[in-house]
Amino acid sequence: REYLTKYPGEGEIAGAIIMGTGHQPRWLLSLMMGIVKGQIKKVGFDKTTDLVRQLSFGVYNQKFKPNRTAADWLSSDKVEVDKYLADPLVRKDISAGLFWELLGSMKRSGRACAYGGLPILLISGQDDPVGNGGKGVQEIHRRLVSGHENVTIKLFPGARHDLLHEE
Repeated sequence: REYLTKYPGEGEIAGAIIMGTGHQPRWLLSLMMGIVKGQIKKVGFDKTTDLVRQLSFGVYNQKFKPNRTAADWLSSDKVEVDKYLADPLVRKDISAGLFWELLGSMKRSGRACAYGGLPILLISGQDDPVGNGGKGVQEIHRRLVSGHENVTIKLFPGARHDLLHEE
């Protein structure tokens, strides 16, 4: 989304598929950035805190209680979730700095005019907590449609965040 915001219609991009996204109001993102900036001052850019964990991904598993793992929200496929958690390249915690950068990117790419006239396909799991069970994705669709002619949305029933690793 950040690349499309900076370079809408640039080069050979004919369209974009945006998967597993959501919408947060700009005022909320600004508030969260202020809180996270305080956490960065407290522990540094590359470290995390319980508050950063809670604000970033902490609530995503709530819908799927009782939880088998901390990553149940990613996929309904237990084998794929286990492979994700066992992957040594997966960072187990988001740093305060990375979360601050992510929030800033969400602010920039959440504007209704963010992608110029580029054709967009929004896809998401209907049970994806990042997209608020489809409501956040529908809000992005509504906002983009107001400035675009070619924006499509597809929600997959029963699917969670990582559509590429669903059952």
